[in-house]
Amino acid sequence: MDQNTIPSTSDASIPVSSSPIAPPQCSHHHEFQKYRELLDNASALIVQVRDALSKMGSVAPSPDAAYTSTVFPAGSGMVEQFTADRVVEGVFNGYAMIGDDTKQYPVPPNYASKSKLVEGDRLKLIIRGNGQFVYKQIGPVERERRVGVLESHSADGGMSVTAAGRTYRVLGASITYYHGAPGDEVVLLVPRGGMSPWAAVENIIKAPAAAPASPAPSSLLTIDPLDNDFSSLLPDVHS
Repeated sequence: MDQNTIPSTSDASIPVSSSPIAPPQCSHHHEFQKYRELLDNASALIVQVRDALSKMGSVAPSPDAAYTSTVFPAGSGMVEQFTADRVVEGVFNGYAMIGDDTKQYPVPPNYASKSKLVEGDRLKLIIRGNGQFVYKQIGPVERERRVGVLESHSADGGMSVTAAGRTYRVLGASITYYHGAPGDEVVLLVPRGGMSPWAAVENIIKAPAAAPASPAPSSLLTIDPLDNDFSSLLPDVHS
Protein backbone atom coordinates (compact mmCIF):
# COMPACT_ATOMS: atom_id res chain seq x y z
CA MET A 1 0.00 0.00 0.00
CA ASP A 2 1.19 3.42 -0.92
CA GLN A 3 2.12 5.49 2.14
CA ASN A 4 0.00 8.40 0.86
CA THR A 5 -3.15 6.33 0.60
CA ILE A 6 -5.80 6.89 3.32
CA PRO A 7 -6.97 3.54 4.63
CA SER A 8 -10.57 2.68 4.02
CA THR A 9 -12.97 1.91 6.86
CA SER A 10 -13.63 -1.35 5.12
CA ASP A 11 -10.09 -2.38 5.73
CA ALA A 12 -10.19 -5.46 7.96
CA SER A 13 -7.16 -4.29 9.85
CA ILE A 14 -9.13 -1.39 11.45
CA PRO A 15 -11.76 -2.45 14.05
CA VAL A 16 -15.14 -0.83 13.53
CA SER A 17 -17.77 -0.75 16.31
CA SER A 18 -21.14 -2.00 15.30
CA SER A 19 -23.06 -0.04 18.09
CA PRO A 20 -23.95 3.69 17.69
CA ILE A 21 -22.20 6.32 19.77
CA ALA A 22 -24.14 6.93 23.03
CA PRO A 23 -25.55 10.48 23.48
CA PRO A 24 -24.44 12.60 26.50
CA GLN A 25 -25.96 11.60 29.80
CA CYS A 26 -28.57 14.38 30.18
CA SER A 27 -31.62 12.47 31.40
CA HIS A 28 -30.83 13.24 35.05
CA HIS A 29 -30.53 16.93 34.28
CA HIS A 30 -33.93 17.04 32.61
CA GLU A 31 -35.48 15.12 35.49
CA PHE A 32 -34.01 17.57 38.03
CA GLN A 33 -35.38 20.54 36.07
CA LYS A 34 -38.81 18.94 35.90
CA TYR A 35 -39.01 18.40 39.68
CA ARG A 36 -37.62 21.86 40.33
CA GLU A 37 -40.41 23.40 38.24
CA LEU A 38 -42.99 21.32 40.10
CA LEU A 39 -41.56 22.52 43.42
CA ASP A 40 -41.65 26.17 42.34
CA ASN A 41 -45.24 25.80 41.17
CA ALA A 42 -46.23 24.16 44.46
CA SER A 43 -44.61 26.98 46.43
CA ALA A 44 -46.47 29.61 44.43
CA LEU A 45 -49.72 27.68 44.86
CA ILE A 46 -49.25 27.60 48.66
CA VAL A 47 -48.91 31.38 48.73
CA GLN A 48 -52.06 31.79 46.62
CA VAL A 49 -54.03 29.43 48.85
CA ARG A 50 -52.95 31.28 52.00
CA ASP A 51 -54.02 34.60 50.50
CA ALA A 52 -57.38 33.14 49.51
CA LEU A 53 -57.95 31.72 53.00
CA SER A 54 -57.04 35.04 54.59
CA LYS A 55 -59.57 36.85 52.40
CA MET A 56 -62.26 34.32 53.33
CA GLY A 57 -61.58 34.83 57.05
CA SER A 58 -62.53 37.76 59.28
CA VAL A 59 -59.08 39.30 59.07
CA ALA A 60 -57.81 40.61 55.76
CA PRO A 61 -54.12 40.02 55.06
CA SER A 62 -52.09 42.92 56.38
CA PRO A 63 -49.63 44.68 54.07
CA ASP A 64 -47.06 44.20 56.83
CA ALA A 65 -47.42 40.42 56.67
CA ALA A 66 -44.17 38.83 55.52
CA TYR A 67 -43.91 35.34 54.08
CA THR A 68 -40.95 33.28 55.17
CA SER A 69 -39.84 29.93 53.85
CA THR A 70 -37.81 27.06 55.20
CA VAL A 71 -35.72 25.35 52.52
CA PHE A 72 -34.79 21.75 53.20
CA PRO A 73 -31.64 20.10 51.79
CA ALA A 74 -31.93 18.55 48.37
CA GLY A 75 -32.79 14.89 48.44
CA SER A 76 -34.39 15.07 51.89
CA GLY A 77 -37.83 14.37 50.48
CA MET A 78 -39.24 17.55 52.08
CA VAL A 79 -40.76 20.51 50.27
CA GLU A 80 -40.50 24.20 51.10
CA GLN A 81 -42.84 25.11 53.96
CA PHE A 82 -44.24 28.64 54.09
CA THR A 83 -45.43 30.42 57.23
CA ALA A 84 -46.82 33.93 57.47
CA ASP A 85 -46.41 36.61 60.11
CA ARG A 86 -49.85 38.10 60.81
CA VAL A 87 -50.13 41.71 61.99
CA VAL A 88 -53.10 42.97 64.01
CA GLU A 89 -53.55 46.47 65.40
CA GLY A 90 -55.81 47.39 68.29
CA VAL A 91 -56.38 49.36 71.49
CA PHE A 92 -55.22 48.48 75.00
CA ASN A 93 -58.11 48.28 77.49
CA GLY A 94 -56.06 48.06 80.67
CA TYR A 95 -55.11 44.38 80.59
CA ALA A 96 -55.59 43.15 76.98
CA MET A 97 -55.70 44.42 73.40
CA ILE A 98 -59.00 44.72 71.55
CA GLY A 99 -58.06 44.23 67.92
CA ASP A 100 -59.54 46.05 64.99
CA ASP A 101 -61.05 42.66 64.17
CA THR A 102 -63.02 42.92 67.49
CA LYS A 103 -61.07 39.97 68.94
CA GLN A 104 -59.33 40.16 72.31
CA TYR A 105 -55.61 39.41 72.48
CA PRO A 106 -53.82 38.86 75.82
CA VAL A 107 -51.05 41.31 76.68
CA PRO A 108 -48.35 39.94 79.04
CA PRO A 109 -48.69 41.78 82.39
CA ASN A 110 -44.91 42.17 82.63
CA TYR A 111 -44.80 43.94 79.25
CA ALA A 112 -47.78 46.16 80.11
CA SER A 113 -46.21 47.07 83.46
CA LYS A 114 -42.75 47.75 82.03
CA SER A 115 -44.17 49.87 79.19
CA LYS A 116 -46.62 51.62 81.58
CA LEU A 117 -49.49 51.09 79.16
CA VAL A 118 -52.76 52.89 79.90
CA GLU A 119 -56.20 52.36 78.50
CA GLY A 120 -56.49 53.80 75.02
CA ASP A 121 -52.89 53.19 73.92
CA ARG A 122 -52.74 51.84 70.38
CA LEU A 123 -50.71 48.66 69.88
CA LYS A 124 -49.45 46.55 67.00
CA LEU A 125 -49.35 42.79 67.49
CA ILE A 126 -47.16 40.60 65.28
CA ILE A 127 -48.14 36.94 65.45
CA ARG A 128 -45.15 34.94 64.28
CA GLY A 129 -45.48 31.76 62.30
CA ASN A 130 -44.38 29.80 65.38
CA GLY A 131 -47.15 31.35 67.51
CA GLN A 132 -45.01 33.95 69.27
CA PHE A 133 -46.75 37.25 70.14
CA VAL A 134 -44.70 40.44 69.71
CA TYR A 135 -46.29 43.73 70.82
CA LYS A 136 -45.25 47.26 69.93
CA GLN A 137 -46.75 50.51 71.22
CA ILE A 138 -47.53 52.71 68.21
CA GLY A 139 -49.98 55.34 69.52
CA PRO A 140 -49.79 56.39 73.19
CA VAL A 141 -52.61 58.59 74.47
CA GLU A 142 -52.12 61.71 76.59
CA ARG A 143 -51.50 60.93 80.24
CA GLU A 144 -51.75 62.60 83.61
CA ARG A 145 -50.51 61.64 87.06
CA ARG A 146 -52.56 60.95 90.14
CA VAL A 147 -51.48 59.88 93.60
CA GLY A 148 -53.47 57.54 95.81
CA VAL A 149 -53.32 54.78 98.39
CA LEU A 150 -52.92 51.11 97.53
CA GLU A 151 -55.71 48.79 98.64
CA SER A 152 -56.34 45.07 98.28
CA HIS A 153 -59.58 43.26 97.49
CA SER A 154 -60.12 40.09 99.46
CA ALA A 155 -62.83 38.97 97.03
CA ASP A 156 -60.64 38.46 93.95
CA GLY A 157 -57.16 39.12 95.30
CA GLY A 158 -56.71 42.11 93.00
CA MET A 159 -55.22 45.48 93.85
CA SER A 160 -56.63 48.97 93.43
CA VAL A 161 -55.68 52.55 94.18
CA THR A 162 -58.04 55.27 95.37
CA ALA A 163 -57.02 58.67 94.04
CA ALA A 164 -58.91 61.92 93.48
CA GLY A 165 -62.17 60.33 94.54
CA ARG A 166 -61.89 57.45 92.04
CA THR A 167 -60.80 53.85 92.40
CA TYR A 168 -58.45 52.44 89.75
CA ARG A 169 -57.54 48.82 89.15
CA VAL A 170 -53.82 48.14 88.72
CA LEU A 171 -51.91 45.13 87.43
CA GLY A 172 -50.53 42.83 90.08
CA ALA A 173 -47.24 42.57 88.16
CA SER A 174 -46.68 46.31 88.68
CA ILE A 175 -47.28 46.05 92.43
CA THR A 176 -44.97 43.05 92.68
CA TYR A 177 -42.22 44.84 90.75
CA TYR A 178 -42.26 47.81 93.13
CA HIS A 179 -42.79 45.60 96.22
CA GLY A 180 -46.00 47.41 97.03
CA ALA A 181 -48.20 46.65 100.02
CA PRO A 182 -51.61 47.94 101.16
CA GLY A 183 -51.25 51.42 102.60
CA ASP A 184 -48.40 52.45 100.30
CA GLU A 185 -48.69 55.64 98.28
CA VAL A 186 -48.88 54.99 94.53
CA VAL A 187 -48.10 57.36 91.65
CA LEU A 188 -50.48 56.49 88.81
CA LEU A 189 -50.58 57.22 85.10
CA VAL A 190 -54.12 57.56 83.73
CA PRO A 191 -55.54 58.79 80.43
CA ARG A 192 -56.13 62.53 80.41
CA GLY A 193 -59.49 63.03 82.08
CA GLY A 194 -58.95 60.03 84.37
CA MET A 195 -62.19 58.25 83.46
CA SER A 196 -60.55 54.86 82.88
CA PRO A 197 -61.17 52.09 85.44
CA TRP A 198 -57.53 51.01 84.98
CA ALA A 199 -54.27 52.83 85.65
CA ALA A 200 -50.56 52.18 85.16
CA VAL A 201 -48.20 52.28 88.13
CA GLU A 202 -45.34 54.74 87.67
CA ASN A 203 -43.89 54.44 91.17
CA ILE A 204 -44.66 53.48 94.76
CA ILE A 205 -43.80 55.40 97.93
CA LYS A 206 -43.53 53.01 100.83
CA ALA A 207 -45.57 53.79 103.94
CA PRO A 208 -43.41 54.63 106.99
CA ALA A 209 -42.85 51.75 109.37
CA ALA A 210 -44.79 52.06 112.65
CA ALA A 211 -42.61 53.02 115.64
CA PRO A 212 -42.53 50.44 118.46
CA ALA A 213 -44.82 51.35 121.37
CA SER A 214 -43.01 52.63 124.48
CA PRO A 215 -43.97 51.09 127.88
CA ALA A 216 -46.47 53.05 129.96
CA PRO A 217 -44.93 54.90 132.97
CA SER A 218 -45.63 53.40 136.41
CA SER A 219 -47.51 55.51 138.99
CA LEU A 220 -46.04 53.63 142.03
CA LEU A 221 -43.16 55.07 144.08
CA THR A 222 -40.13 52.85 143.83
CA ILE A 223 -37.46 52.81 146.57
CA ASP A 224 -33.97 51.73 145.82
CA PRO A 225 -32.95 49.29 148.64
CA LEU A 226 -29.32 50.32 148.21
CA ASP A 227 -30.08 53.94 148.97
CA ASN A 228 -29.38 54.44 152.78
CA ASP A 229 -30.48 58.07 152.97
CA PHE A 230 -33.79 57.97 154.89
CA SER A 231 -33.54 61.51 156.26
CA SER A 232 -36.56 62.60 154.28
CA LEU A 233 -38.64 60.06 156.17
CA LEU A 234 -37.53 61.13 159.72
CA PRO A 235 -39.44 63.81 161.78
CA ASP A 236 -37.90 67.26 162.05
CA VAL A 237 -36.49 67.47 165.66
CA HIS A 238 -35.79 71.20 165.40
CA SER A 239 -39.46 72.13 165.09
